Amino acid sequence: MERAVVHIVGAGFSGLAAAVSLSGERTCDVIVHESAMQAGGRRRSYLDDAANSMIDNGNYFLLSGQASSFEFVDSIGARDQLEILPGCEVTFADMASGQRWSLRPNEGRLPWWLLSNKRRLPHSRIRDYWAIARLLRAKPTIALGDVLECSGPLYERLWRPLLLAALNTDPKIAAGGLAAAPLREFLAQGGRGGHFCLPRNGL
Repeated sequence: MERAVVHIVGAGFSGLAAAVSLSGERTCDVIVHESAMQAGGRRRSYLDDAANSMIDNGNYFLLSGQASSFEFVDSIGARDQLEILPGCEVTFADMASGQRWSLRPNEGRLPWWLLSNKRRLPHSRIRDYWAIARLLRAKPTIALGDVLECSGPLYERLWRPLLLAALNTDPKIAAGGLAAAPLREFLAQGGRGGHFCLPRNGL
């Protein structure tokens, strides 16, 4: 029986993860196509001659709740190359006003952090956060804008930047199922899903 050939376009994080997963099946041959001279996509390290040091390129962070990413990291034997930082604190900055604030969920699933105005976003109310429950229960194909109000201070200061970073597209037009996934991995797990994981020796 002739083996199938699977072509993967792009040797970024997702492309490499797909290639490793398929190669373990041993039912097909995998070919990865990459236009750059190295793998990694936008997330890679390079030697900067001016600084004479390795520089990480690309805005990238890994959170402790991202199970599928850790499956890939474990499959290539790189878990010891990650440093998991203690605690969960996500800091935001408004470049226009210069204002900064932090989101500090507690470790467990019960979100008692919402009771503390020092842990929530400034000027937000507890009930403002419950709107996200509709998104977490939404059908995968429904548009995010149909289940979440894409306006107001909480959306602009929290949901929009989080989802924009995770989806790399305007959240208003994103699929609800795709948008819900990173929120389940992060906020739905409590702070234990939001510990930053940094590469010890660069990307």
